[in-house]
Amino acid sequence: RLAAVCASAGEKINPVMHRLKADSKTIRRVCRIVENQAAEPPATKAEVLNLLREFGAETVMDIAEFKIATEENGGSKQWKSALLKIRRAVDDNECYSLAQLDISGSDLIKCGIEGRMIGEVLNELLSAVISGKCQNSKTELLEFFNKNC
Repeated sequence: RLAAVCASAGEKINPVMHRLKADSKTIRRVCRIVENQAAEPPATKAEVLNLLREFGAETVMDIAEFKIATEENGGSKQWKSALLKIRRAVDDNECYSLAQLDISGSDLIKCGIEGRMIGEVLNELLSAVISGKCQNSKTELLEFFNKNC
């Protein structure tokens, strides 16, 4: 509701939220929703997982619910379908974050990777899992790493 008020107010969000005496977590959530009000519904599993990767489950669901509540002319139908895909991905524990990868930085250190390269390789492996190029299993991730990174 707050996102709809702020989006239609045409003002900067923070002053409005502070006047409403919202806590900082609520302000961040509303800002993310309003900043992404032009977002298109994700059509594919990879698009859903990339959205979850970028914003996190709570924010993506907030954006979808906001779009469902505010869009007209069938747009909410697309977002309802997207919200189901989002919830399914979260409920099925699909891999969309580094924490969910079945490989860690310490595994890469054992392979001789050091420093910033650890994060870069982990992000590359996460992208491979999201795009379906590799399964999220330690063995397959290490094989993919050895062949592609």
